[in-house]
Amino acid sequence: MNDEVNSVPDISGTELIQGIMTYRLRSATENTSSGKHPLLIMLHGRGANEGDIYELVPFIRRNIIIAAPRAPELFDNNPRGAYRWFAWTPNQEIGIEQFVNTAKKLAELVTELTFKYPVDSSKIYFGGMSQGAAMACLMSLLKPTRVKGVIAHSGFLPYHPELTKLYRNAKGKPYFFAHGTEDNVVSIERSRHVANAFSKAGARIVYNEYPMAHTTSIESRHDLADWLHNEVK
Repeated sequence: MNDEVNSVPDISGTELIQGIMTYRLRSATENTSSGKHPLLIMLHGRGANEGDIYELVPFIRRNIIIAAPRAPELFDNNPRGAYRWFAWTPNQEIGIEQFVNTAKKLAELVTELTFKYPVDSSKIYFGGMSQGAAMACLMSLLKPTRVKGVIAHSGFLPYHPELTKLYRNAKGKPYFFAHGTEDNVVSIERSRHVANAFSKAGARIVYNEYPMAHTTSIESRHDLADWLHNEVK
């Protein structure tokens, strides 16, 4: 973390809910003309939990519902709770099945959230940090009809030939990429590669780099919030 980011994210105004997945919800407190609200599903990084991802969202307006699910796999025995979306690291190749299985669970969560809350089903966005950003991008490829757009902070995409065939599903979708130029956990080249590949597939890309390590900054969080607000108008 840099000095601008609190070590403990502010989760006040949220509630922990046990559903198809365990998730932390921030309800909308500002009205919209339709009575329905955009939904942002935020995915935490490997070794983190559903509370940690709220670091990214303090500037997001209160007319947007935010749900932060807990990843399905235990990462380690950290008493505060540490989970992962898949058993994979950026330079490792593995089967695509676990990505598909996790995407199915997240799609089921979308169904649950749209049933329980006043969600505008045409404005469902996924976002994430690190491995969560990877999973958000994967959702846009594996379940393209459930994802309007993606925020990918310090992310990557796994290397897999089956995934490259799905890049066409990014066509027309908006993506916001943010990455630190001093990131020594996930190489910035990984974000550059994904942004370039999706752009070639016809996606609408906003790509920003920041002078920071594997973390967020005030600037990157303002930028992603501004991007989302413009998208959901």
